[in-house]
Amino acid sequence: MNASPAIRSRKPAAGEKKSLVSKWDTKTWKLLSTRTVSQRPITAFDISNDGTLLAYGSSDLSVGVLDAKTLRVSPSLTPTPLTPSSVALTHACLNCSP
Repeated sequence: MNASPAIRSRKPAAGEKKSLVSKWDTKTWKLLSTRTVSQRPITAFDISNDGTLLAYGSSDLSVGVLDAKTLRVSPSLTPTPLTPSSVALTHACLNCSP
């Protein structure tokens, strides 16, 4: 999770801040991809037990889930009445049979 991108294509406007999630190759420390997930600070973050999902809560009252491989955003759960202080992925089964 990054507070600002490693490489910027433009200088951000005064007061502009983004929350980013980045994927790195930990053997080479090469940045593989980065996704902007919020225009406000991330206040909570979790990784599923199997490492396939990433969850975040933001001070803009949004909660989101990302696929850890692609960083593709699932539809956000918005808004919540309070700023998320924690998120947890306890069990995720996208293709489970009952």
